[in-house]
Amino acid sequence: MEPVDRTVDVDGRTRLALRHDGAERDRDLLIDVDSGHYAGERDVVTGYAGPLPAGTITATSSVLTAVVDEPGVLPPGFDAPSRTGTPHDDRGST
Repeated sequence: MEPVDRTVDVDGRTRLALRHDGAERDRDLLIDVDSGHYAGERDVVTGYAGPLPAGTITATSSVLTAVVDEPGVLPPGFDAPSRTGTPHDDRGST
């Protein structure tokens, strides 16, 4: 694994990516830059994958965690999905 500079997850949040190099795809483990907690994963095409060009994200996940006073209570900022981010590969590919 190698650290990758900060990146943006599918929800538009800044994350640190730890990359595991694969043959045709890399897997990024996403870490919350403020808490250091697990924040998701993504798979990025790096080699031959049929019609998919290098840099294409083929899978992604985003995880948010928080401590609350009682079940069913959402902390501020957790009340609505914010799928406004544009996940991208940070190696210069588009």
